[in-house]
Amino acid sequence: VPAETFRKVIEIVHAHCILGLTATLLREDDKIDDLKFLIGPKLYEANWLELSRAGALASVQCVEVHCPMTKEFYAEYLVADMSRKTQLYIMNPCKFWCTQALIEYHERCGDKII
Repeated sequence: VPAETFRKVIEIVHAHCILGLTATLLREDDKIDDLKFLIGPKLYEANWLELSRAGALASVQCVEVHCPMTKEFYAEYLVADMSRKTQLYIMNPCKFWCTQALIEYHERCGDKII
């Protein structure tokens, strides 16, 4: 959310109310204001660690993975305007490779992947 398809659905379907759930209000594409416009302000926030301790969520391990850009992407990133920089860091192929490796690892471990 708010992908372009979601925005179209909101415009076409006239609902009495809208419930928006998100795991995080952080976005790489600067569309958090769109989210607030489409569904309104945040009304409730729960701490995932407390939910996990209470048994409402599976136990998790959070790890931040830094993915360097390819040389070609980084060279273009250094001279790009802000809009293009955003596209480059979102589409960084290293992110896709890293994600694929993580998925394969967790599949081998028998972990559930959502």
